[in-house]
Amino acid sequence: VVAIVNKDIITLSELLKMVQTQSPEAKPILSSGNYREVLQGIINQKLIDQEASQEKINVSKKEVDQFIERFKKRNAINTAQLKEALQQQGLTWDGYREQVQEEIRRSQIISQKIHSQVSVSEKEIGEYYQNHLDKLKFRFATIL
Repeated sequence: VVAIVNKDIITLSELLKMVQTQSPEAKPILSSGNYREVLQGIINQKLIDQEASQEKINVSKKEVDQFIERFKKRNAINTAQLKEALQQQGLTWDGYREQVQEEIRRSQIISQKIHSQVSVSEKEIGEYYQNHLDKLKFRFATIL
């Protein structure tokens, strides 16, 4: 056991599995700080998952299907190509669908709990724009 998040336990094997999902280029340079960073990410996910469970947030099969279809369209791939890429990463189709479902669920709880509480008035937008006009003009010019 490397951490306990309320009643959920995070094991060393779970941490190592997450570390292994890092890009191959990152593996040789992983330090204790990187492990802490990965562990903090797992802790954050557990906390979000616990909140989503408390709020009884459910994600339908249809929502998962729609997400996957948008992903395939955005990346110009078909189902066979996606399944092949998943297999190369050691993921099953069902495992991928579960991951997508959890990500949608996390996104929904974050939107519900955090984004719904963020409010920016027109006045604040105008003030920010006026105070940062020189930076915004530069950024806009570099985009063009």
